[in-house]
Amino acid sequence: MRRVTTQSTAHARLASVPVWGWLAGIVVMSASAEILIGRGIQSPTVFFDELAYTELARSFSESGHFLLRDVPTTIYGPLSRLYPILIAPAYNLSSGAPQAFEFVKGINAVLMSLAAVPTYFVAKRLLSRNFALIGAILAVAIPSIVYSGMVMTESAAYPAFLLCALVMIVSLEEPSGRRQFAVLAAIGLAFSVRAQAAVLLPAYLTAIALLGCLDSKPGTRLRDLRRSLAPYKPTWLALAGGVAFVVAVQAARGRSPIDLVGSYQVVAGDMEFASVPRWFLYHLSDLDLYVGVFPFAAFCALLPRALGAGSSRRLRVFAAATLSLLVWMTLLVAVFSSSVWGLGRLHERNLFYVVPLILIGFLAFFELEGVRDRRLALGAAIVAAALPAALPFSQLVKGARVDSLALVPWANTLVSAGAVPLVMTVFAAILSTLVFAPRHFMPILISIVALNFVVIGSAVAWHVRESARLLADVRVHQAWIDDAVGPSAKVAAVWFPNRIACVPFSRWYKRELSLWENEFFNRKVGRLYYVGQPLDPLPSKRLIIDRATGVLTSVVAGDFVPRYLAVGEEVRLDAPVVARDRQTRTVLYRVRGPIRVIRPPNCPAL
Repeated sequence: MRRVTTQSTAHARLASVPVWGWLAGIVVMSASAEILIGRGIQSPTVFFDELAYTELARSFSESGHFLLRDVPTTIYGPLSRLYPILIAPAYNLSSGAPQAFEFVKGINAVLMSLAAVPTYFVAKRLLSRNFALIGAILAVAIPSIVYSGMVMTESAAYPAFLLCALVMIVSLEEPSGRRQFAVLAAIGLAFSVRAQAAVLLPAYLTAIALLGCLDSKPGTRLRDLRRSLAPYKPTWLALAGGVAFVVAVQAARGRSPIDLVGSYQVVAGDMEFASVPRWFLYHLSDLDLYVGVFPFAAFCALLPRALGAGSSRRLRVFAAATLSLLVWMTLLVAVFSSSVWGLGRLHERNLFYVVPLILIGFLAFFELEGVRDRRLALGAAIVAAALPAALPFSQLVKGARVDSLALVPWANTLVSAGAVPLVMTVFAAILSTLVFAPRHFMPILISIVALNFVVIGSAVAWHVRESARLLADVRVHQAWIDDAVGPSAKVAAVWFPNRIACVPFSRWYKRELSLWENEFFNRKVGRLYYVGQPLDPLPSKRLIIDRATGVLTSVVAGDFVPRYLAVGEEVRLDAPVVARDRQTRTVLYRVRGPIRVIRPPNCPAL
């Protein structure tokens, strides 16, 4: 009896903790865990994205302008600059780039952990407080929290996306003018983090239209649809005015509206329409594996009942909004993967934002009364079990290290690559049967979801740490260039192709990583020059080597006058050496006149 009384008292105490206390605790615990994970990542692993965001944040902290290699840029769109602003304080507070990198990872951890807050409020509209809190915990336990250890927009885009989902759902439930403007403002906020968020606008409009169709009746469907769309007049007017304003401003600047998405605009001209459905299917399969199969099956089984006439208004709104967001986000990622810029890879990194919504659907399937249908569950289980078989594993696993985390655990030595599709399908089939588990099995089901996240997350964290150690494992002095020059000095770097450096092609990747690492960890490194072909899409300027004298000159007169020059040790310059870094095999020279390249022995003429 005493034991029962003690348990009741403990439950009462837990229940007395206010929601804000639970959410604050979840955010703090999540941020702490992410900081620990981030400490194991000693070097950037996603070049050149991490280098670009570092440069943008660093230049903003120093000058208030967004520069890449000392050149103004809008590479990610002129409006998508919030993330560099958010991490810029790390460069104001740090004494050097290595310390700033640690600060950035801390900021990322807090940003990503904040995703628990909108997730809770989305879940609370359908679920009890306890299940909503579980949804919030799962949202910050997903394997993608590893991105908080990288200088990339995912950490800020994740909570921004979920905030958009929350205000969309609230607006769809009661479309007041204030709520509609809140949706547009939230989409604008997400777009300021990542241009990909532009797709949230058609997703919102699709959800409005879908709800209108579901609420209409046969015989009066057109009239009912008009009546359903009428409350959204503020949205239509705001969109019309916004589009006209954007078109006018861009026309006045002599630019196209598509320029607002920056470098992402190249995808539109390079996509293959015929392959989009295939990539759409691949990404659904990836999401299926990511969440552990049976949550995906539960979500799919819930949708038809939630969109049906007998469901509650809140459940129907949630289903319509989630379905619209899932379809549009997956379509966008499929389009990117179908282009030449997709490199034949899955891009789960741009899609994982929808995972909390799928998990909320999974929790609702088991908690809510009257939504479970065995026939729908059977069909959903078959689909969820079959989806992984559609993945061409041997083709996609090559890019799975960062872009598609769900495949990382399958890239192991325990199962041969040829046997993975069969084993994966059997694994999915077994997990899919859990969709039929009785409601009182929920603690076990939630534990399995968490275990799946731990397995994927552990494998991913190990792979990322190993990638980071490619250069950083034995490095003692990352900021060696900054320490070798004066506080007001500026250092330029030069990239030479392998034929001039006289090294085999197998050294290319190591050499480019060395150059990027030196840029990343040394604030004094500014301009990048190249001989032959550019190293990356970031701003750089071309140099030529005079065949007669071997002197480096710019194609634009007077544009190449550096005081210090960082060059891979494979290429020697006729100039005084200031410092060397054995790990990156880089030499720092002081420039005192024309820069002559010394031809290596046994090397063809320059």
